[in-house]
Amino acid sequence: MKMQNNIPAQLIAAVAIPENHHQDVDAVSCRWQPLGFYADREAAHQACLTFIAALSDDLKEWAGFAVLTPENGSYARMADRLKSPN
Repeated sequence: MKMQNNIPAQLIAAVAIPENHHQDVDAVSCRWQPLGFYADREAAHQACLTFIAALSDDLKEWAGFAVLTPENGSYARMADRLKSPN
């Protein structure tokens, strides 16, 4: 993991929560929900799996997740959402 000023780079765990099933194209639209900042990949991964496990069965099958690094294009947007809950 990349270090900046001797502080480990923060990872963000994020889950894609299904919102609408588009039957005509068998696709689902989702909204991304950041879960938090994590110091290691395994902890972020586990947070995503735990969150998905708590979803209803009809949502679990469509849910996805990502562990984002600061280099990821969505990282800044997810970090902003975590820092300001509204």
